[in-house]
This record gives sequence, structure tokens and C-alpha cells, in this order.
Amino acid sequence: PHIGNVGVNAEDIETVTPAARGCIFREPITAPANWRAGGHLDGWLRTNHLVALTGIDTRRLAKRIRDGGAPKGALIHAPGDDIDIKALQFM
Repeated sequence: PHIGNVGVNAEDIETVTPAARGCIFREPITAPANWRAGGHLDGWLRTNHLVALTGIDTRRLAKRIRDGGAPKGALIHAPGDDIDIKALQFM
């Protein structure tokens, strides 16, 4: 699958404020190749302050959620790799 190859456009926007706070994809986001594309998915994510994580086995993740419920997790960006793991465990 190609993530983002259709791109984004104003006609297909269904909400002003996305409910999701991030996206998880198996493959990297690709450049749009559709004539309707008004922008790049990566740009839309950035504009809406959403994060995307790629390289995840999404089928395995879906199976884990289906079989065991949603795991607790956090997607964090810390400039300089200064992440306090112990503090995160108590959030």
C-alpha cells in the first residue's frame, strides 16, 4: 500500500479539528500522485499538529488490540533525546 499517494484536498475534509492525535502506518508516507491532491499528507499532519509513526507491523498491532485490548502507550518527541522514562510510567 502507498500511504499518502492520493494526497489531501479541501473537498474531502470531513472535520475542521481531527479527533485522532496521531497515525500509525506500516509504510512511509509517499508523495501524492493524484490529480485531486491539493497537498501532501505529511504537510496536513504537520499543519494539524499530528504525529505519524511508520515502520509498525499494523496487522500485528491490530491483532494484539483485538485479542488483548488496547495497550497503554505514549508517542513522545523530546529534543535532544532527553526523555524521562521513569516519570512517564506514572502518567
